[in-house]
Amino acid sequence: MPPDFLIYVTECQSYDQRTPYAAIRPLLHDLLGVESARRSGTRFEELLAARVHQLAPAFDRFLPCSVMP
Repeated sequence: MPPDFLIYVTECQSYDQRTPYAAIRPLLHDLLGVESARRSGTRFEELLAARVHQLAPAFDRFLPCSVMP
């Protein structure tokens, strides 16, 4: 029986060490579907709000937030 979770792996180059969240940015983009949103013309803020509402509605009160993709 397969596990009930997924394992994601990411990496960060040394030149990104001063960039906040550089190591997890590609992972978050994959999990949130940022690339598919860009192709469909959906704004990142709308995508983020929809995913937050879907996964953790209690955090809706923290939106909108200023997050750059």
